[in-house]
Amino acid sequence: MKPLHLLILLFLSALSHAAITLPDSILSNITYSDTVVISKIFRIAGGAKVTFAPGTVVLVENGGLFAVDRGSFSTQGTAKMPVYFKPKDQNGKWGGIMIVDSSATSSMTYTSIEGGSQSNILLATKGHLNMKNCVLYDSHDGIYVQKAMLELDSCDIKNNSGYGILSGNTKLSITNSTISGNGEGGLFISDGTLQLDTSIIYDHKVNSDGGAINSRNSAITINKCEITSNSSFVNGGGIYSIGGSLLCNNVLFSDNSAVIGGAISASGTKVSISNALFYHSSATQGGAIKLYQSPLTVNRSYFVGNQVAGTNVFGADMCIIESKPCKITNSLFS
Repeated sequence: MKPLHLLILLFLSALSHAAITLPDSILSNITYSDTVVISKIFRIAGGAKVTFAPGTVVLVENGGLFAVDRGSFSTQGTAKMPVYFKPKDQNGKWGGIMIVDSSATSSMTYTSIEGGSQSNILLATKGHLNMKNCVLYDSHDGIYVQKAMLELDSCDIKNNSGYGILSGNTKLSITNSTISGNGEGGLFISDGTLQLDTSIIYDHKVNSDGGAINSRNSAITINKCEITSNSSFVNGGGIYSIGGSLLCNNVLFSDNSAVIGGAISASGTKVSISNALFYHSSATQGGAIKLYQSPLTVNRSYFVGNQVAGTNVFGADMCIIESKPCKITNSLFS
């Protein structure tokens, strides 16, 4: 039989590691650790800041929601001790993290987020979120962002049934990140700006436009990236753009396919490409690029192994219609 003092110590230890159910609302600064549970809603308000220590596990009951309204939060995960947000039940779904009308910046580091019913993260109306070394998966849209600012560094957004990122009226900055295997496409952006650096978007097969990126009236800058193995049954296996601008520098487009514009399809978009490689892309029109009423500048770029197939085929490398000016220099087609 164990001594009484040992039983007491074991009992106290068990209490210290029991999961804590978070309150409905927080109005002052606090730090959580170990395992915590959100039953219905956990709301940060009144300018409060909530911190989740390394190794914290946040379990959310079905339909539960983490809401940030005029407050902020920080996850401080590490490579060895990440922070987790996930459903409490194995097959459950929760409402995700919703950041609305909050001028303070929230941040997430080494954090895994899964199982949101609509979005793992919803960021809207003046919200500002920085994410580094985070993984988002198994939701509808990985991130939905509207009229806000989102910065991603070294993140992995994968295997969501909708878009990896769905955004409007938003400033997006994505660096050293991977977006892959999302059901409706890698990224949709409308009336916003995107700065995409040293990242990879791959393995999207969609029934609509733009396998990797679908852009509407947005300013897109892509630098030192790979856009590979994406396909669309309509326009732009890699990128589809209406309006706005598209600037690509040091970008590899490989093994992308579509009905129109295997790698890029654009209409009414100012397109500038330099130091790019278009390899093994295919379509019925514009195996690599199809443009309509889109001024084009290409410099020091390579088009290798692109092809057209089917009926009414045009332009294994480029199909350019009513697009002036069109300037191509120091480039190779083979």
